[in-house]
Amino acid sequence: MRQLWLGRRLSIAQRSWSESGGPDLVATLQNCCRELRIRRRVSLRIASDNIGPATWGVMHPLVVIPASLLGSLSAAERRLVFLHELMHIRRLDVLTNRLGSLIVAIHWFNPVAWLALFALRREREMACDAAVLDRLDAQESGDYGG
Repeated sequence: MRQLWLGRRLSIAQRSWSESGGPDLVATLQNCCRELRIRRRVSLRIASDNIGPATWGVMHPLVVIPASLLGSLSAAERRLVFLHELMHIRRLDVLTNRLGSLIVAIHWFNPVAWLALFALRREREMACDAAVLDRLDAQESGDYGG
């Protein structure tokens, strides 16, 4: 029930997200898709509220970036954020998260299931960070850590 409620809440919030942040931002996202060899069409949404950066959707993936964050990032930093979020898309992490949530819903009474889901989410983030760091040079790696 919680997953359904959260999904519904995000679907409602998604209606207020703007389609794009301008041609430079879309070009950066497309360049990052090419760099990671992602062939699927990935949409960009700018959220006015406090959501993101995040990846949303399995069949039609979105990268959601809060407008407040976009204003504070340089072009190089935006590229690093996009690489991280696109790595989630490449690795199908949204699907993995949904499957993990389904398993926890079935085994809601088992604390080991909850701990496993927590560990899965933590490791997923670390794996994406590691995959992005493998693609960067020493200078960019330092920037990514920052």
